Amino acid sequence: MGSMKELLFEMQEERANKWITLNYPEAEEGTPEWDTAVQEYSWFKDWME
Repeated sequence: MGSMKELLFEMQEERANKWITLNYPEAEEGTPEWDTAVQEYSWFKDWME
């Protein structure tokens, strides 16, 4: 069961990274811009739900 949970987490992370690179192409992982993009993605996901 743990591997399925890991797979789902990886898929969610990949989806988030794709969204971020499309919407924040200048953001680099580990920067404040990346953190802002992650927060925006979270808000976007909440809005979509």
